[in-house]
Amino acid sequence: MDLLGPRCRDRRNLSRVLSIPHNFTRRPPDVFDAQDARHLIAKLQNLDSLLQSLPLDGHSKVDFNNVPCSQGDEHPSPTAKVNEAVVRCVQETPVRRSEGIIQAYGKAYSAAIAGRVFMNQTHIVDFSLGRECTCSEALAALHLLDPIIGTTLALRLVTLNDTVSPFPLLRLPAELRLHVYSFYLPSKQSFIVTGSSRTPGRISHNALRSQMNIMLVSQQIASEIRRFCYMDRPLVVSFVIALKPFNPDIPDHAHHLHDQFQPICKIIETISPNTRAMFKILVLDFKFGRPPVVIPETIRSCTFAEIFAQFPNLEKILVTSDSVILSLPMVKWLISSVPVTFHLEWDLRHPTILSLREDIDALMENRQITQKYPEGH
Repeated sequence: MDLLGPRCRDRRNLSRVLSIPHNFTRRPPDVFDAQDARHLIAKLQNLDSLLQSLPLDGHSKVDFNNVPCSQGDEHPSPTAKVNEAVVRCVQETPVRRSEGIIQAYGKAYSAAIAGRVFMNQTHIVDFSLGRECTCSEALAALHLLDPIIGTTLALRLVTLNDTVSPFPLLRLPAELRLHVYSFYLPSKQSFIVTGSSRTPGRISHNALRSQMNIMLVSQQIASEIRRFCYMDRPLVVSFVIALKPFNPDIPDHAHHLHDQFQPICKIIETISPNTRAMFKILVLDFKFGRPPVVIPETIRSCTFAEIFAQFPNLEKILVTSDSVILSLPMVKWLISSVPVTFHLEWDLRHPTILSLREDIDALMENRQITQKYPEGH
């Protein structure tokens, strides 16, 4: 039972919102300027000179948090061309905090000296500064910065990492690692994409953030887990058709269905291309409603081509409609909307839809496939 009144609840939530800067997650493109570039160049060059001057056993005593930013005598002042190249490189590189590159590099370097594999951490120390730069982000940035400013920091860390024992999980055979992933990660279920106003556009799955943190250990583990999570798993695109009776003069169904295509396409575009390439099965799920007897032009103009084009390795399309009375015009429209290059199947679990099996068989004869229904139907 909530003992607080609505005004108290609003004030409590308002105080929590006001305690966080409104723009702490934003990163303006001009946040890193020429002056910041000069300081970063000086620090990286001084750190590189310091590591070169010390023996390897003395690197553990280096204070990476207090590297001087003044230009030494052994390094000439950077030219305007070098400054511009560094500014452009940092702005184009996905580094959360450019001033944290050296600190993140120090964490990775100290771990390598101690014989450990570095782990990426994304803590928030100061909300006004945003999340810390991770070790992988720093290493990726240094791979681009080293040739510009004449340092060898990235190569030094990579060479040192080659002598480090791999993460204990990576010492196991690949088959055993897959068993570990199957016990540790969420069970394989479908990912659902929906663009309905009743259920706001989202990608829903049961993966817990704490379970997915294992992907921060190394790029190899992240790649294996990504393949384990997405390979052979269907992506469900859910469409919600309006519940109102169809009126040819007021095509509520048409507008409601048509308005879902663009949000769904935008959601799918947020999935990385490498992840989209792993999906081979796409499920078109139609929920809640009474489809029209005559398909209006607004619905016929809806095309799945833009959705299909986002998945380069797509092989099979499965149409499901377990809670809607699927009409024959809808069946004809769906069949005409799916290119013959895809394997098309129908999930006829709803008893009413079973009566359409003969009609579907007749319409599907022109498609060169060997199976029209999932096994068991």
